[in-house]
Amino acid sequence: MEEKILISILRLTQEKNRFLMKNLVEETLISKNLIKKHLQTFLEKDLLNKSGKFFTISSTQKFMVVVEALKHGIPIDVLSKYLTWKDFEHVVQNILENLGYDTLIHQRLKFNGKTYEVDVVAFYGEIVLCIDCKHWKHGLKGKILQHIVENHLVKANILLKNIKKIGEKAGKKIVNKPKILPMIICLTETQPKIFNGVPVVPILKLKSFLEGFYGYLDQLRILKSG
Repeated sequence: MEEKILISILRLTQEKNRFLMKNLVEETLISKNLIKKHLQTFLEKDLLNKSGKFFTISSTQKFMVVVEALKHGIPIDVLSKYLTWKDFEHVVQNILENLGYDTLIHQRLKFNGKTYEVDVVAFYGEIVLCIDCKHWKHGLKGKILQHIVENHLVKANILLKNIKKIGEKAGKKIVNKPKILPMIICLTETQPKIFNGVPVVPILKLKSFLEGFYGYLDQLRILKSG
């Protein structure tokens, strides 16, 4: 029953971030009393907020609902269609900021007459993360992954050339020799986990990766000025 309610919440909030209890009752065909009980539990777990008669949900909470649904065995390819690319990027940004990073999203970079965009740039000391968010329901592999990594390395090198200017936007004074770490964040597990020195990290493991990657920097592609 709970998985049906979770899926229905995702469906109701696919285009807007709020719904009424009666909408959920109509969507699930579950009694109002049971819906009310589950909604109260979700409020206590901070999966939802309440504003007047409406239940509201943020991008991060929507992702938490997805995680909760995964625990009930609902496949990620079913759930992914209810997360927009914008939701995905905001979740990544929220995880980074909770770990102490300063972040910027959608940074446009111009080089040789072309415009490139980096999804998320995150600053922490001498480390600058150059992140490409891939909201794909299937894992990345083979030539597709190779193409994505090669394109992202081009953007990471352009970011390195413009890092002081980008840092000013985040209110960060960039150290003399910043270290740019290109990385790909995706929705599901992929093989290999490090491709051409670029980590490919599923979002559910992003926090643990960020807490431990200093231990194997020698395996990663680090871009340095000079």
